[in-house]
Amino acid sequence: MVKGLINIIITILVLSGFYTEVQPHSIIDLDYVISEGEPFFVIGNWWGLPKGVSFEDLKNAGFNFTGVSCWDPKEIEIVHRLGMKGGVYIGRRMDQDRYPKSDIDAKMKEILGHPGLLCWYGRDESNDKDGAPISGLLKGYRYVKQKDPNHVIWQNYAGCGDQFTNRKDVWNWSSLKARHRHADVLSMHCYPVGREVTTKNLKTIAQVGELVEILKSTLIEKGIQTKPIWCILQGYEKDKGIYPDFHQTRFMAYDAIIHGATGIIYYYTHSLNKAHPLWRYITKVTEELNSIYHVLTSREGVKDISIEYDRSLDVNVLEKGDFPFRLGIWLLSKRCKDGCIYLLTENNATLPIRQVKFKLPRLKKGKVEVLFEDRTLPIKDGEFRDNFKPFEIHVYKIKEA
Repeated sequence: MVKGLINIIITILVLSGFYTEVQPHSIIDLDYVISEGEPFFVIGNWWGLPKGVSFEDLKNAGFNFTGVSCWDPKEIEIVHRLGMKGGVYIGRRMDQDRYPKSDIDAKMKEILGHPGLLCWYGRDESNDKDGAPISGLLKGYRYVKQKDPNHVIWQNYAGCGDQFTNRKDVWNWSSLKARHRHADVLSMHCYPVGREVTTKNLKTIAQVGELVEILKSTLIEKGIQTKPIWCILQGYEKDKGIYPDFHQTRFMAYDAIIHGATGIIYYYTHSLNKAHPLWRYITKVTEELNSIYHVLTSREGVKDISIEYDRSLDVNVLEKGDFPFRLGIWLLSKRCKDGCIYLLTENNATLPIRQVKFKLPRLKKGKVEVLFEDRTLPIKDGEFRDNFKPFEIHVYKIKEA
């Protein structure tokens, strides 16, 4: 009886828009989606597979999430049997000022309650001039939560070169924050390679991390991030037949993660085939991320680490009215249950930065394993040093004494 009363109260709160974190299948806990009781870091593929690639190939390449058809339940069943999760696209039907509830019902009917489901996907690239007012999307959000309070709703915003940055008549901060109300998980897409576009400050691939920081800034309340952020990454050629190379593909993934994304999803990979170089680069990155999944899902940081280098090499980009952003060395630290500290680091600047000093006072000596590079560095007097090329990533593993 008590449990039933609690469920009634939760349902009322969901419908009123005050509560979105409902057990048991997928909920949000600040910066992570929690699936089946554990933090879930999304290593994902958008809807559609490259030619010659199966769901099993995705699994073998380290993916744990993919978009699935709402009309063919066989897809999510295959994904579930492989130990992956699926997302279902509701899209513009979320706008309940324009479409009937029966449209949402039809999209949810075959998938509702399936154990392979992670999330529902809402209105794509929601903005102030797309004909989808906040009121209609909020009604759709509440209706989906009424039908399924056990799974999160994910919303993506356009990133570089699209509504968010270059068309100032479309976006404003208050509108962006208001639109967060009709989703549990937020993402932005960023496809910078082969495009002559910018974010508010950047023309480089470091705009991925900048967009994550921009989105994160709209989710901070009393110093706490209130919803998870995912990042939609480039899985195709945007313009001029230019595809990201491996160096760019790897950097953009880690750039998103270091700046706070707890999920990455590759977009439009169905335009590729299994032998395409970009698909090989993507799967090399996803295999790498899967191998450190315990790091990506760790929620414990390391406080007593500092970085020293020539700060005159930093570039602080800020134009009048735009978002401040620093180019230089960035660090994400994680402490894991295997007794090791992991440091995910980057140089997001266009110039090399040498002799970067990492200080760990508690570790007087030992060695640092540089993952995926087949090299080690000595720890001496509680510190080690390394060099960074432009847009270079280093992942360090340090065993705690």
